[in-house]
Amino acid sequence: MLSRSSRFDNEVPVRGLARPFGGDNPLTGIVSVFNADNLELILKMPTDDQGEFFFHCKVGLRIFLKFEREGWWWTGYRATHSRIFEVPEEGINDANKLHNITFQVPSNLIFSLFSRAMRIQEDPSKAQIAITVTPPGMTLDNIPQGEPGVEVTIEPNPGVKARYLGIFAFFNKTNPFSSHERTSNDGGVIFPNLTPGEYEIRARKGRHEVKIRVWAPAGGFVNASPTKGLVIPQDMQKPESADDPTPCFN
Repeated sequence: MLSRSSRFDNEVPVRGLARPFGGDNPLTGIVSVFNADNLELILKMPTDDQGEFFFHCKVGLRIFLKFEREGWWWTGYRATHSRIFEVPEEGINDANKLHNITFQVPSNLIFSLFSRAMRIQEDPSKAQIAITVTPPGMTLDNIPQGEPGVEVTIEPNPGVKARYLGIFAFFNKTNPFSSHERTSNDGGVIFPNLTPGEYEIRARKGRHEVKIRVWAPAGGFVNASPTKGLVIPQDMQKPESADDPTPCFN
């Protein structure tokens, strides 16, 4: 059973779910929906016992979501924001629930351990952003799920360099100790300690580019997780040809 929805005329359905980072079990909590243009709270609702949520929203509205779960530090989870979505005419309502909005939520302990492993000293007045870069169709169930060899940048450029996560090959688990110049098979990218504000994040492979936008709140953590992170189209994965210098798009 899905949680209650708030419905008005001429609105479309939006669905999503939450899972803990590193796990496939449901994560229950509270989801808040914000207008990305004026930062006003639109609605707040609990997930159901499967970590799923459902509401209706105006077509074309730019929104971002926030997941929260109460608990002690040792047993709790980091409040996590989604990327910005512009609600399409068909809504966000795929029959495969993993193709809708997803929250991949790190526990407080994992967040702290990853920060230490990457030698990131979190500034509580700044924002932390994580993104997963994937091929098409990859979901939270796919391990590994990343698209390797992608350069990720952020605009406006705050002078913060992307930190690319590696992967433990034998376990297919994220490796925060490794250092890369581009994405690995993990697909994870971190931008630490950003000045609060709206950013555009771009993924480049060859001459091709895809992009998403995020709102980075002070003291907040944003995680653009599959399948709504940076998705590299099939034509971007093909090697460039000197005989055909024109970019190709679907």
